[in-house]
Amino acid sequence: PRGKKPKCPTPQSSRSAPGRGTPPLAALPPEDEAILRRHGVQIRYAQPLWGDKLDFSSMVFAKSLVFQMTEYAAVQFLDADIMPRRNMDAFFGLPAFTICAGMVSPLNAGWMRLTPSCEDYKRLRDHIVEANDWGRGGLTAPSKVTGVMRRI
Repeated sequence: PRGKKPKCPTPQSSRSAPGRGTPPLAALPPEDEAILRRHGVQIRYAQPLWGDKLDFSSMVFAKSLVFQMTEYAAVQFLDADIMPRRNMDAFFGLPAFTICAGMVSPLNAGWMRLTPSCEDYKRLRDHIVEANDWGRGGLTAPSKVTGVMRRI
């Protein structure tokens, strides 16, 4: 569903694979990308949140980029190893920030449904940069930054 919200002022992702410069966190082979685009799939390539390193924390923190997708009223984020087996449209009716997580970090959820917000993205990004302490308790769950979360 499309929203009527403004775009975030400094996007951290692009709709096409970059040629030179900072590499994307991941890129599809051109043939695979063409198949997905023919089926109406919109692809965005994410850049590291800071620097040019493609390390583990850069890939994990890239999930926060979905909070920038303000052209949509709601977004579902799926990790690359999640394969939907049925239509997931009904999940758009869930509360603003819903995750599927066990006793792990909510940012390592595999699936999230959220309402994009430039303000939430900025707070989350600033918190990630400030903490800069992955794995030692320095990272707070997005819900503690944005104030809203529901586990399913």
